[in-house]
Amino acid sequence: MGGVHRGAHLLSYVKLVDPDGDILIVERTGTGKEATGKFLEGTGKYKGIKGSFRIELIARTKPAMPGTVQECHKAVGTFELRK
Repeated sequence: MGGVHRGAHLLSYVKLVDPDGDILIVERTGTGKEATGKFLEGTGKYKGIKGSFRIELIARTKPAMPGTVQECHKAVGTFELRK
């Protein structure tokens, strides 16, 4: 995950990998507790994904390793996969 803080707002790009190794790249923007996001790209079953979502921070804990973030979020939105 990479990000840029601009005052109270955060712009970040997140790489999510599922158990099959398929990848989602998402962009999220907002504050530390609430944000919106959109799907930018995907591989495998996520190739061609389109959609957006809202994110609410549930909990944050100590990083497992330096340079990482451990958070729990609730995300609600819609997406469409290429047929």
